Amino acid sequence: MAEASRVRGTSEAGSSTGDSELYKELELLEVALTEERLRTRKVEEQLDEAKLLHASEVKALEDMLQQLLDENEELKAKVAAYESRKAEKEGQEEKAIIADPSKMKATTSVGGKAEVEEPEVEPNRGA
Repeated sequence: MAEASRVRGTSEAGSSTGDSELYKELELLEVALTEERLRTRKVEEQLDEAKLLHASEVKALEDMLQQLLDENEELKAKVAAYESRKAEKEGQEEKAIIADPSKMKATTSVGGKAEVEEPEVEPNRGA
């Protein structure tokens, strides 16, 4: 019986040492878990900040794009107005020429035919 009690004592002592190691391991795991939770919180905060920054940048880009689209529409309207005035002016010039052919731009008459003025050609400087 003494032997059984000695074996039990060793087993209880071994169990207490094992329990102590388990508690130490458990404490280390709890510390690691706490550290990981803190790290996760920081990462989540950084993610939230990045999302806010991204949304802000997207909004700024959308505003810039809208401004460019508005400006493009204004320029299209100006071009259309210019082309309309130009066509109207050309139409008036044609009517004036029809009404008075002497207003047609001509340089000289050769054999009774008017020659239309042509632009000068620049000399070839590369040769």
